[in-house]
Formats: sequence, C-alpha cells, structure tokens
Amino acid sequence: MKPVFPLLAFATLVLAALACSAGGDEILPPIETLEPEQPTPTPEGGGVDADGFFSLNLTESDAQGLEERASEIYQRLVNAGGEVDRGALLAAYAELANYERVGGEWRAAGPAPIDAINMPQGKVPGSGRVNGFAIDLRSSDVVYAAASVGGLWKTEDGGQTWRSLTDDQVPLIYGGIVMDPGDPDTLYALLGEFDGQLSSDYGFLANGIMRTRDAGETWELIGAEEFNAASVTALVFDGEGNLYAASGQTAVYSAPPGQPEFGVFKSTDSGDTWERLISCSDFGNCLPGEESGVTAYLGGFMDLDISGDGTLYAALCNVECYGAHLLRSRDGGASWEELDVSAALQVWEQENEVSLQLIGADNDVPYIEGFEIAASQSDPNVVMAGGGLYWVDQDENEGPWSWVIRSTDGGDTWEWLPEVGDYCSGGGSSPQCTYDNIVEIDPTDANVMYVGGSFSEDQDTFAWYGVVRRSADGGETWADMTPPEEGSLMHPDAHGLAFDPNDPNVAWVGGDGGIYRTSDASADPPQWESLSEGLNTLLFIGIGLHPTDPNYILGGLQDNANAFTEDGGQTWHGASQGDGGDAAVDPFQPDIVFSFQYQNSLSRNESGGHGDGQAWFGQDWQGYSEGLEGGDNWLFYPPYVLDPNTEGVMYVASNFVYQSEDRGDSWYVISDALTEGAIQSIAIAPGDSNVLYVGTTDGYVWTTTDGGGSWEDVTGASFPLRNVTHIAVDPDDPQTAYAAFGGFDVQTPDAPGHVFVTSDGGANWDDITLNLPDAPLSSAVVDVRPDYAGVYVGGALGVWVLQEGADEWLPFGTGMPFTIVSDLELNPETGILAAATYGRSVWVMEMP
Repeated sequence: MKPVFPLLAFATLVLAALACSAGGDEILPPIETLEPEQPTPTPEGGGVDADGFFSLNLTESDAQGLEERASEIYQRLVNAGGEVDRGALLAAYAELANYERVGGEWRAAGPAPIDAINMPQGKVPGSGRVNGFAIDLRSSDVVYAAASVGGLWKTEDGGQTWRSLTDDQVPLIYGGIVMDPGDPDTLYALLGEFDGQLSSDYGFLANGIMRTRDAGETWELIGAEEFNAASVTALVFDGEGNLYAASGQTAVYSAPPGQPEFGVFKSTDSGDTWERLISCSDFGNCLPGEESGVTAYLGGFMDLDISGDGTLYAALCNVECYGAHLLRSRDGGASWEELDVSAALQVWEQENEVSLQLIGADNDVPYIEGFEIAASQSDPNVVMAGGGLYWVDQDENEGPWSWVIRSTDGGDTWEWLPEVGDYCSGGGSSPQCTYDNIVEIDPTDANVMYVGGSFSEDQDTFAWYGVVRRSADGGETWADMTPPEEGSLMHPDAHGLAFDPNDPNVAWVGGDGGIYRTSDASADPPQWESLSEGLNTLLFIGIGLHPTDPNYILGGLQDNANAFTEDGGQTWHGASQGDGGDAAVDPFQPDIVFSFQYQNSLSRNESGGHGDGQAWFGQDWQGYSEGLEGGDNWLFYPPYVLDPNTEGVMYVASNFVYQSEDRGDSWYVISDALTEGAIQSIAIAPGDSNVLYVGTTDGYVWTTTDGGGSWEDVTGASFPLRNVTHIAVDPDDPQTAYAAFGGFDVQTPDAPGHVFVTSDGGANWDDITLNLPDAPLSSAVVDVRPDYAGVYVGGALGVWVLQEGADEWLPFGTGMPFTIVSDLELNPETGILAAATYGRSVWVMEMP
C-alpha cells in the first residue's frame, strides 16, 4: 500500500490506486493467464478473517502492509526522517576508533540459515534477502553475493561455504554486485535498492558504489557525489571497458542538502570519475512540485542494460514511478530516444476488456509502475521489459497487475507476452514490482527468457508457485521453474538471477529466503539447491529469551515468520508464517511463546514453537486479538510486554494501551489515546507491576503507577521530538527508567540526545547521552548485578555500555560485525545477553 503525499495532479489518481492496492477483494482482468480471485482460505491453507485483518498468506501480507512494515523497521532502527545522508552515520562510526571495547566476545548464534521456513507447499531453508551475484569468469566455484543489509559475501567452493567480506564496513544497503569482465578481481557493489516499498526509509544509506580491486579483500567508495541519496540501480560494461550506471530512488521524501538529480552516468576510468549522460528532466520529471512539501527527487532510472551491439536501454520512472518510459541510445549515451510501447498496451487493454489508469496533469500518462529491462547479448534485436500496471474496468473496478513485453527489432515495436501471467505483483500491490522484479535473457540464446518476483497461489491447495518462470521459445510459452514439488521449492520473493558464464544453463537466484542454484535451468522442473549455509544474514525484528534455559532463543523476522533454537544457535527451526514481530517467552510457563505477526494479530504457541500454523493461531486460525480495535494506530510490529510477576498478564499498545489477563485470549483497553502517532515502546517495572512506561513515535513518554487506572504525561522538557524506541526500567527501582531515542541529533539540532534517565518516575529527566556518537538507538537493558552493573544500549552502532559510576559510554564486546542491532535482551539468571540484528542474525554473549 502506497503512502499518500500531495503530489499535485497525481493525488486524486494515487488515492484511487490506494483503494485498490490494499488487497482483499479487487477484481482481476478476465484473461486465461490470470489467477482467479482468492477465496477465504480454509484452515488447511492458512487463515484470513472476514475483514482481511489477519493473514498467514505472504501475498496478503505484502499487499496490505509491506511498505508499512519497512517504514516501521527503519523508523525504529534508523529513523531517516529529516535532512540526513550517510555521512552522519559514517561520522558516528568514525568515533568508534576513539574507544577501547570492554566486555567479552560476541558469539554468532545463527540462524545461518533457518533449517526449514514454513510455506504452504512445504519447508525450505532460508537466510536473509540476497539481491544479486557475480560469478568469476575463471572458476564457477567463486561467486560473490550481495545480501541487502547483510553485506557482501564470497564462496570459493560453489556455495557450500561463504565468508563475509564487509564485517568492518558501516552497515550498507546492497542492491547488487557486478564483476569487471576484463578483470575478475575488480568488482562493483551497488549501494541502495530502487524499491517503492523500502527506499523512503533508508535512502540516506546509499551514496555511491563500493569497488574492490583485490577480489573483495578491501573496498573503497566511488561516485559518492554523483550518487548521493540515490540507489545505484544498475551497472553495465560496454565492449571497450566503459562503465554505465543508473541512479534512482522512489521515495526519499526528505533529501540531504545538494542531492543530485537522478540519471545515467558513464565512466571511462573504472569509476574514478563519472559523466552524466541523461537526467530525469530530459524525458520526464522526478520532482513532485513545490506544493507537495517533498524536498527530494522521487523516481529515477529503475534499470539499465546493454545489448550485444552496445545499444543502451534505460527505464525511467516519473514521480514515485507513477509513469514509466523506455529509452534507447545507439551512440554510447550521447543521445537518447523514447520508445513507444502504446501498441502493446492497447492489445493488453483489448484482450482484458479493461483500461489502463491514466495519471498526470492532463490525465494522459499510462499508469505503468516501472520497468526492468533485459537486452540480448546474442541477438541485439531482442529486448524484453516487465513491470507493474494499474487498470480499471467498465464497472469501475480497479486493481494492479504485472505484464511483460518483447521487441524483436531493437525496441522499435513491442508486443505483449500474455502467457507470462502476473509474475511480480503477486495479485497484491503493483509497487511489489519495484521490490521483486527479475527480467533476464540467456546470454547465449535470445529465445531463452526468465522472469521472477513474488508468486502465484493455487486456489485449491493454497500452495505457492511461479516464483521464477522460463520460456524457451522467445516468450510464447512459459514453464514454472518453482512448482510446489520436492526439490523445486523456492522462497519468495526473488530479487536477482545470474547465469554462470561458463555454463548459462547453471542459474543462481537470490531472494528473501537466501540463495538458490540449479545446475540445469532447462529441466522441467529444475531442481534447486539451497546454498545459504553460513549466511547469518537474517533480518530480525525482536527476540525473546527463556527464563531458565540459556540455549533457547525465539525470534521474529521480516518475511520469515518466527524461528527458534534449542541448542544455543547451532540449529534454528522455522515456525508460523508471514512476518514475525517482537518475540517473547512466558516467564511462568516457558513452553508458551508469543509473537505479533503484524499490527494487532497476536500468535501464541504452547509447545515452545513446535507445530503447524494452528499451533500458533488457534483452533479458528484467527490468532488472539479479541478486544483489540483494528482502527487504532497500530505499528506493523506493535510493542508488547509480559508481566514478570503475575501469570497470564500481558500488555500491548497501539495509540492505546491494552491489557490481557489470560495470555491474549481477550483484551481490554486501559488508557485513552496517548499519542496522535503510535506507541513504539512499552515497559513494565520488574519490581512493581503497577508501574508501566510507554514511549511514542513522536517523542512522548507516559507512565502509570496504578496498573493503567490513570496515566501521566512525563515527557522530558529537553526530549528530542524523535521516536522513543525503547524504555528500560531498573529491576530494583521502579522510579528509575531509561528512554532511548532513534534518529540523529542533526535532525533535531535544538533538542539533541539519545539516552535520558529519570530517578523519580518521570518527574525529571537527565540527558546521559554523554559521549555517545550521533546515531540511532533501538533498545536498552539494565543490569544490576555487581560484575556487570550498568545500562546497555543497541542500535545502528552496535552495543554500548554506560557502566555504573562511569562518565562515558564504551563499545561493548568484540567479534560482532558492524551491523544494526534491532533488539537487545538480557536474562541475568542465565547470564545471556543476546543482540538481534537487522541483517546479521543473532549474536550472544555469556555473562555468568
């Protein structure tokens, strides 16, 4: 679902698109290749209530909440609102060198990968999102992988084992990796992801290209000025060794000062310098207009490719990708022309008996949401493109879809390929096609084509299929490469596909479940090998620790539901389905575990995580949400807490606070609305269950001392108006609490600060940020044991500690790579301090 911004003439039609992209009951175009409308699943297939409010189905989840999920992740972890670029984070990391670390050694506790992630058609191993590959021309055993927020990885044994190449780099977003065809030891890692679902919240992490000249051992940043606040969406080489790179970013609503316009660039010196060849303004507009209040370019060049004869093709998106253009240059980028795809669009409309939605100031721009492009290396006349569409029928029903078009004359004319079906929107929202969209042509055979993205769903069995599809006849017919059969299963969503240069029938696919390889892409169907062993790249939202067993950890993950380990991290088991939020273990009956799948959908398992979906979501498959109001301001991953003193009592917060006395079977509200935003953190005093604190997304703190009977605003006078990501209460003193904040001081220069403490129940707060570098925090814990006494915080700079009686913060622990800590949990009884990370799985320190 897209955010609503006043984008001038686009606004009315954007709102119309919003109405249809929320998933649920849209009607799809009546053509044979399209899937029928999804009925309400039976318990055997998952669970969706009548309002579509709860779902175990990834399609539904993505359609209704993928963007809200992504926005929340980066609001709670990084908070990129305001004029911030990656320089702020670089400056903060530079300060790490000024301090000696204290504490012990962090131990990687996995998952690397999860042994079996639940999908309706079966279970597959899974790691974190992988966006692209580079395969060594000299040896097929040497492969490089770009793992989104998980860093860059290398295998030298064909994927059996992997090692990280970027543990000492500031956390970055990697959209892909490209090898220099003339020098296989030189590689280029593309920073950022052109992603309508995510980029608005971490666009500031992108500012160039990372280059290595020694096969990944060392890296340097290039193109930082040209690509500041932009994703590098593609990089290609021509036959003379020149580089061409494209830039864009769909949704960075507040840009850093001096953000350059998006474009296509050329380098003749291996990336040391860049020349702009074309900009958004040459064929469209990536500025939303002064009246919108948006200060950034939105859209840009989604893809770039080069054919065997050196012809360049580029895909340009206008504001927010509401309109798209295909461009061509036959002279190395010196001049460009727009290609006409209207004939293919007209056929699509006629065959489906629908009309394409129109947008723009004159209501004359077809609503095509971006294109991925593939230009053939073996036949320069063959070009393919695919992306998202928005349609409306005669009864004013409307919705999103995806399509693929082909040209056999170098882009002069185009035809629609109907047999592909809906390959990337997944029947959900068209912006999905800027999230997972693969369009490729076999480098040795122009008739062999591939597309990939989300998936389709069998309406009888609810099994997922069609994550990747292949044509051997130039796009006339297509085969499912990922049917719901043993050995052919693949985790959606797919983001990158690469061919082995030594054997193009060997294909590698990267997606939200990690890395897959087939040695025979032409088989029907291919057999896929999961090759994520050693990739501790999972994207954790939160974790929970067992009250007495140091070997048990439960986690909630983006797109990979829940997972748990019973052996200290050697093996992780997949559990539940969909998105997993913060996780918790019942302190009285630790076989009972909890997770909020998203918004107000509580899941509960009474077997330590074991069992099928019904073991998590109850007999009616609806979860445990009775009494929770769906109309509240819910975060995608809402905060909740279990009472450590009273069995069965727990709390969850939207913009209201709710209490349950029966482990979530029923809920009732115990507060008024405490914010116009949402509550992001909730804490209960271990020493007094009547004392609770909550922190909000707009920088306020409230407390109750009578179990929710009355609430008091105790916001500190000097608090920054940034999100209160976590509150931790002293185990021995309910009046002493710590509030941790997200964001950067440069966003609130008149009210800086990252950590505040009160010793009188919130009546007064002291800023104890002290020497902490200016970077976002996500979590905090308090340890009162004499050997470890102090407050510990986690965030974009890892873990830091302010030891009792000290006057400076110190980096805590060694061995953990630079990564974003999303949650920090301490169990002083078992001596386990665990750090969940967004991109590098879980890390544990034993503190007996």
